[in-house]
Amino acid sequence: MLSSLGYWLSGASFLLLAVLLISIWRVRSGSTALVTAILITSLYCLAIAADVRPATGVSVPQFFLETGRNLVWLTFLSILFGGAVGQYKLWLVRYGGLFFALGVTLIGLWQWYFVDAALLTGKMQYLLSIGTVFISLAALVQIEQVFRNARGSQQRGLKFLCVATGCMFAYDLAMYSNAISTGQISILLWDVRGYVLLMCATLIGLASARGMESAPGIFVSRKVVFYAT
Repeated sequence: MLSSLGYWLSGASFLLLAVLLISIWRVRSGSTALVTAILITSLYCLAIAADVRPATGVSVPQFFLETGRNLVWLTFLSILFGGAVGQYKLWLVRYGGLFFALGVTLIGLWQWYFVDAALLTGKMQYLLSIGTVFISLAALVQIEQVFRNARGSQQRGLKFLCVATGCMFAYDLAMYSNAISTGQISILLWDVRGYVLLMCATLIGLASARGMESAPGIFVSRKVVFYAT
């Protein structure tokens, strides 16, 4: 029961947050991607709570739940990073993780259609683990750049949002790095992640309540300097 409780609670919290954003706080211009990411994360958590858990390998539903959630959050971060389009390196920061996640998803689709069912779960676990590690690293760089290059007046609202999304990707980085080293996804880390997502939902709610501006173009100008982390 405790193993799935965190996902039930986080799923309900993200769903409530989406309702609040749409009805009470109102969806601002450009924030549709945030509401979509929150709704997809709610469905993701509820599906995990309904016993989509790793066993001897990664199942097809688990693979596409993971990659789908990554895609919607990376899309939102790319929109949030919309003002930094002046330099090649900034385009790489903005879209690198998104295109990599899309590539992982497409390779997973290819494996689903053409790989023998007896080998599928093992191959998908390897692809998901390696892919998520690189996706998470790219997302963390992007989150850091979003906050660092935001106007000072916007950093107050962005702070909780960046911490929340950073926690999601940092935990995935740790969990799937462990999976690469041990050869399997830790059930303990998998179950604890539900409570981590619950904390992230709370932080995103705080960011929204404090008037977080989620519209694109948060930068002072297009001539943004790329800061090395």
